[in-house]
Amino acid sequence: MEPFSSAQLLEVWERGRRASLVARAVELVRSACPELDAQRIAKLPIGARDRTLFEVRSLNFGSEVQALARCPACDERVEAAFDLSMLRELVEPAASSFQVSAGAVRVEFRLPCSLDLEAAISAGPERGRALLIERCIVDVEAEDSQLSESLLTAVAAEMGHVDPASDVQLAMACACGHAFSSSFDIVSYLWREIEVAARRLLEDVHALASAYGWAERDILALTPVRRRMYLEMVGR
Repeated sequence: MEPFSSAQLLEVWERGRRASLVARAVELVRSACPELDAQRIAKLPIGARDRTLFEVRSLNFGSEVQALARCPACDERVEAAFDLSMLRELVEPAASSFQVSAGAVRVEFRLPCSLDLEAAISAGPERGRALLIERCIVDVEAEDSQLSESLLTAVAAEMGHVDPASDVQLAMACACGHAFSSSFDIVSYLWREIEVAARRLLEDVHALASAYGWAERDILALTPVRRRMYLEMVGR
């Protein structure tokens, strides 16, 4: 895997800007790993997909992350810094299916993929969570085929336990003394950075094209150092 070139970053941004967040995740992995097709990526467990995105972020923007969250006690902004190498080291599950038991009920399930997330989001917040879990259930051993809310909760918890990269929780501590956990979504975080970088590149292209009449492809082919020097010469 290699960092995106300036031209590749703009292509990724252009393809993903009108797509859903889940589709953006698939596009980011496909762009970084062209040997994988989109259908295969969409069927990867979320943890496997996001491990690749941790690497994509590290290669393109560095491994250090500054995460922000709102304290649920006082609503103040709380920052937490960590290194993505910690997340890349999370153990990837070796099995393809897992089990949860509650009383006389046993459920076998697989880990959710991007297709499951897309379906759950489309179903809406009330139905989405249950649908996500139901789609991942492989087999149920019970007299009653109806799954209780407590069992669905147990399956969801076990999903996060067996594949922690799919549900990264950051320990946060507010100045008010309240400690809490906050979810870290690599897709949203990385896409915001790509959005900022793409707009900055377009501004650079506009400035140099206006000053020198150069084509976009030639400006993007410049190394960042040379591009910056030319921008300084035209007063930007």
